[in-house]
Amino acid sequence: MINAIKKIGIHEMFPENYLQNLAFGAVCKLSPKLCELAISLVADSDTSPLNHERVGVFMGHYPSGSSFRGFEHFG
Repeated sequence: MINAIKKIGIHEMFPENYLQNLAFGAVCKLSPKLCELAISLVADSDTSPLNHERVGVFMGHYPSGSSFRGFEHFG
């Protein structure tokens, strides 16, 4: 699997998408509770430690991507 991904030329997993980040940020500023729900689905269900004023900023950078080499290393 790793060799196939290398041959295809994939270097980044979950790359940053400007429009997606803009949309997440805007929706989260309008409805922070909706974004807290989204965060609880991918992280911890206890959102009390979150800085609720910054949820829009956090989700505006989600997903931020990672190098395939990092995934390969941890795999």
